[in-house]
Amino acid sequence: MKSILYISLADWYWIKQRPQHLCEAMSKLNYEVDYFCKKAWSRVGRCQQQSYGAANVNVLRQTRFPFESKSRMIEKINNIIIKRRIKSILKKKYSFVIVTYPNQIKCLTENIIKENRIIYDCMDNYKELFKNNKYSEDLGVMEEKVLSIAEKVVVSSEQIKKNLIYEYKAEAKKIKVINNGVDINNFNLFVNRTNIVFNNNKQKVGYIGTVGNWVDIELIKFAGSNRPEVNFYIIGPILKECPIYEETRKFKNIHLTGTKDYREIPAILKELDVAIIPFKLNKLIECVNPVKVYEYLAMNKPVVAVKYKETEHFKDLIYLYSSKEEFLEKLNKALSEKTIDTSRREYALKNSWEIRGKEFIEFINE
Repeated sequence: MKSILYISLADWYWIKQRPQHLCEAMSKLNYEVDYFCKKAWSRVGRCQQQSYGAANVNVLRQTRFPFESKSRMIEKINNIIIKRRIKSILKKKYSFVIVTYPNQIKCLTENIIKENRIIYDCMDNYKELFKNNKYSEDLGVMEEKVLSIAEKVVVSSEQIKKNLIYEYKAEAKKIKVINNGVDINNFNLFVNRTNIVFNNNKQKVGYIGTVGNWVDIELIKFAGSNRPEVNFYIIGPILKECPIYEETRKFKNIHLTGTKDYREIPAILKELDVAIIPFKLNKLIECVNPVKVYEYLAMNKPVVAVKYKETEHFKDLIYLYSSKEEFLEKLNKALSEKTIDTSRREYALKNSWEIRGKEFIEFINE
């Protein structure tokens, strides 16, 4: 059996997203996957209570000191810790070593780079995450180095590919766009309804995902004011810097539920009348191929999403908006739907994580 070391930025027990899904999918293709990640400093950072039952995935976690992006000393200490751990792990021979974040290059020795087939799986515009910060420049230098040593590069959106080619003159022929997908088995139409979140008969609109500064709070407040008879649910962990608690406190129809277990999300989605993607457009969001759209469509839900290149891929299946007023107009249309559009689910079936995992394996083996 071939083996993969997947060095992830995301803790296995954080919200289930692209890294965990891809590793599960690849593990079903006769690959043993070792998933190496940092361990959350406190249980506050832990969203899932157990692994997802992937037989060929081994989760390897390492505690690191927090705030490394704010302290060079902490970053150095963490790099030493991780470098030693990776060196120990790599006593085992892997078919591929997959890195997912630019500063992971600091944890790979020259021998490791020379002796292993390095793949870069890039799912974000990382420099933009730290814009106006010296760390952004450092990330750029490190990302350029990763691109130079990587045998193949996988990106989650067309915009990321364009950025890598423009910023670093990366070779287009070694970059492949593999969009995000959906766990069809989890997001199935036969889940039981739930009272995990809802306890009333009003129409329900919801966003499910991490809540950071990219979420358009003003848009949600605008909708809440204009549709007081509709309940709006924001479901997911809220990052410390996001002021959504303070901003929405006076709204009786805007509800912040906090984190819910991944396995509960389909039942929650089943209760929603409309699912939304209320993002503020910036260079970070423009690179996002939104996982949530695939999951919403898998549950046959009407979707209202901000319009940009990555959401325009779904234009025949979802409602797109470019202003607060257009959002409200499209939301009203979505809430008025009388029949279920089964083409949404059909689209999701063609974009499963199993298909994405197969595309990934085929590409790195070319």
